[in-house]
Amino acid sequence: MARGPWLIYVQMVRIAKILSCVVALRLASGGLAGAQASDVAVSWDKALVYLPGHSEPITPAEIPAGQRQPTLLYMHGCGGLNQENDRPWAKYIASLGLIVVAPDRFARADKRSSCWPDRNPAVHEMRREELLYGLQQIAASSWADPANIFVMGFSEGADTVAQTPFTGVRAVILSSWTCQRVTELAVPSGIPVLSIMWDQRSRWKFWDRGDMDCLERFAQRQGFETAALHGRGHATYGKTAARGAVAQFLREHLAHRSAERKG
Repeated sequence: MARGPWLIYVQMVRIAKILSCVVALRLASGGLAGAQASDVAVSWDKALVYLPGHSEPITPAEIPAGQRQPTLLYMHGCGGLNQENDRPWAKYIASLGLIVVAPDRFARADKRSSCWPDRNPAVHEMRREELLYGLQQIAASSWADPANIFVMGFSEGADTVAQTPFTGVRAVILSSWTCQRVTELAVPSGIPVLSIMWDQRSRWKFWDRGDMDCLERFAQRQGFETAALHGRGHATYGKTAARGAVAQFLREHLAHRSAERKG
């Protein structure tokens, strides 16, 4: 008689352990699903879009369908789509005849600062998601010319562009990118690249060009062009030389221009 209650107790303990394992597995799978879930679509939905001939931005959902036009995906810096550099670049490029779409990283749930990247390592994957998702949306759209899709990144956005392999892009512009972190370009070798860089060391160590000059490191890469801004700085829009270099680069690499040169 004494063993009966004991056996029942042992069985109950075993059952409790099994149930606890089941609950733990469900919680773990739920956590994994939550970690895998992404709100990258929000960065696209809340993107700023500048159309040729229009000064005020719209959203991607408001881009008129119909005629396909050259399109540029703009990846902003760590501070977001600011009024001093990123928005002016988008407006300027739109004035050259391109649709410009600038996804907004800060529309996403994770709004932690990333201007000191070591303090927010998750931002690197977030920005890659935004870049690839944006290119997917552009490629699937009814308004982008698939032969004339360009990408431009500034600072953190430029690092993301430089470190992410992708296809379907005609040319790339890297503005104030971080040479110490970008040791190799993931951009496919057949895609032309314009690098815009200040020629003096930054006052911020992380953004320093480093001992090895970026221009020398990638000078032998086919299709690699440079625009050196004289002095010390980070934002690039305010320099006439930068705007001129971007305008010329885009004109030279539009598909119909390439066809004219070959003919």
